Amino acid sequence: MGGDATVRRGPWSLGWTYRGLYGIGLACLLATGASNLAIPFLLRRAFDGLEAGEPRSYLLTCALLMAGVALARMLVRTISRICVLGASRRVMADLREVVFRHLQRLPVSWFDATPTGDTVSRIIGDLAHVRSLFGPVVLNLTNTFALYAAALVLLVSLDPLLAFAALVPQAALAVVVRGLSKRTFRESTRAQQELARISSRLAEVIEGLTVLRAAAQERVEGARLDGLAEGYCRAQGRFARNRSYLVAVMGLVAAGGQLCVLALGGRQVMAGHLSLGDFVAFTSALAMLSWPTIALGWVLNALQRGRAALARIDTLLEQEPEPADDRVDRTADETTRGQSLTVRNLRHGFDADAPPVLDGLDFSLPAGGLLGLVGPPGAGKSTLLSILAGLRPTEPGKVLRGDVDLASLAPSRAREGVGLVSQEPFLFSRSLGDNVRYGRPGDQDAERLRRSVVDSGLEDDLVQLPDGLDTVVGERGVTLSGGQRQRATLARALHAEPSLLLLDDSLSAVDAVTETAILASLRRRRAEGGWTELRVASRLTAVVECDEILVLDRGRVIDRGRHDELIEREGWYSRTWQEQERQRELEELA
Repeated sequence: MGGDATVRRGPWSLGWTYRGLYGIGLACLLATGASNLAIPFLLRRAFDGLEAGEPRSYLLTCALLMAGVALARMLVRTISRICVLGASRRVMADLREVVFRHLQRLPVSWFDATPTGDTVSRIIGDLAHVRSLFGPVVLNLTNTFALYAAALVLLVSLDPLLAFAALVPQAALAVVVRGLSKRTFRESTRAQQELARISSRLAEVIEGLTVLRAAAQERVEGARLDGLAEGYCRAQGRFARNRSYLVAVMGLVAAGGQLCVLALGGRQVMAGHLSLGDFVAFTSALAMLSWPTIALGWVLNALQRGRAALARIDTLLEQEPEPADDRVDRTADETTRGQSLTVRNLRHGFDADAPPVLDGLDFSLPAGGLLGLVGPPGAGKSTLLSILAGLRPTEPGKVLRGDVDLASLAPSRAREGVGLVSQEPFLFSRSLGDNVRYGRPGDQDAERLRRSVVDSGLEDDLVQLPDGLDTVVGERGVTLSGGQRQRATLARALHAEPSLLLLDDSLSAVDAVTETAILASLRRRRAEGGWTELRVASRLTAVVECDEILVLDRGRVIDRGRHDELIEREGWYSRTWQEQERQRELEELA
């Protein structure tokens, strides 16, 4: 199934994919509506037979025919439900796949600007409403229209004047329903937006629960969630009121039609203008409309809620994804393994009205080289690494790997051969071994796995874990310490055997002895021709051995050189080194 085609044509196109199932189901629904004509017709024959003194066998025949029609209608209706509801579930399975694939291709900047809870709300809550739209709504709308059409034919054929009196309230209903439906759509959209806000805040609170408790802010956060919940309750209350108005109007219309029939039809029977059989058939046909008329209120509410959810899904699918491999110029040699890195006058910003995060960076790094990046918080170090990793776009000619312009590659190609160890280590809720092998799914090379674990300094920690590498680390690696999580993510990057290794302050949570051992392992593997490396560090001991160190501040290079050269200058690097040396001395004395 083509996800891009679905994005272009909209989720409604998924229904066309299963047109065969929908066609069978809707045909069965129409047959169900037509079969409903038979019951009032047979009732009329039975009551007319009673008046005419027909024998008991005649009435028994009518009863058996009605039972047969009822059984046939039950079978056809069951088939219609299996087809339509089954198709709706397949549509939802496809739509979930389309949405998930689309999310995977959206740029990092979209996720930066979109709360996680809002995204989760669309995937779970909105898709549930859309499934209702493709299933029960389609089923009940078709069934309602089929019943109305069948009943209208029968009512008019029995008594046109009585049919007019019974259906006049239905005409007035259309005007009321139109106004209420618009209000229901607006209130449903607001309610779903409020639910997305709650989901976002709740996800943030759960993720930061330790910080929240340490700061004793339970009451404050509880009050904030209460405020969001009240907003959601108000929105849901407005939606529920509109829904109740609609259902009440539907019930009132159904009762009004029956009252008119009893008043006018009873007089016609008493006057001899209408037979008892015709009157019973008429009231039976009208009774068929009672439940569909009341159910139509629920259907219209579900329709509006589904439309609102579909609009939110459409908005998500309309977001421009990263270009796929087949949309990118492949005239350049895309082989980037083991090659140099060149950055030319690189500028990058998140907001056009704000100063750029990176402002005119220039540097080059030979293949197999080691570059250190240091500077105060907010200098743009992490942003630079995300660009080099292919997670953020850049202009043509700004970043070269070897002779290949990074901007000429599809993002998925630009990320090949890159090992990024981010500042905040992330592990999946699976075994530690699976997390380390994540960059090479299915890889069973035990020696490669062992070497990655050893070089990352994680080997000594395995004896503390109940099942070693088979230990499930929990959500986000909650069962591991901060240093263990950092080493696990470093092992994951090493196991992928990258050509470009990007370390974003990835040893900040380990002790000095472990840091020294890990740096020695990285030095040895890099000397073997393993990779080109950029190393961001807040602890300057991690960049002492770098071929060159760049000192960044507000997106600019304010100083550069080797460790011994920077120490001799009176700059940020020298001052920070001296402060950290004094701190180390105090820790040793303690």
